Amino acid sequence: MSEGDNNNVIDYTAAKLERLINEVESPVEQETVMAILDGYYLGVLGISWEGGFPMVIPLVSKTGEKLRVLPPRCGALGYDSYGKLIKEEEVEQGD
Repeated sequence: MSEGDNNNVIDYTAAKLERLINEVESPVEQETVMAILDGYYLGVLGISWEGGFPMVIPLVSKTGEKLRVLPPRCGALGYDSYGKLIKEEEVEQGD
């Protein structure tokens, strides 16, 4: 795909965050959404939407390491040290 092919792609998350900046009432909320949008553009934050509001998902640790992130409610807990998906039913429940 050439660089020009991306001109027809719409990033709905970015568009929704930009619209939300103008919809929130307080300057503090506007600054918060702007910071979220900035992190999204930089690739350090992922966004999930819950009830029309952005839920921030860190994609990079404080040390700069990329994190493996699972979508909400996917029925898994994370990854083991070998990169295998750990599902909830595979975890022993302690009493």
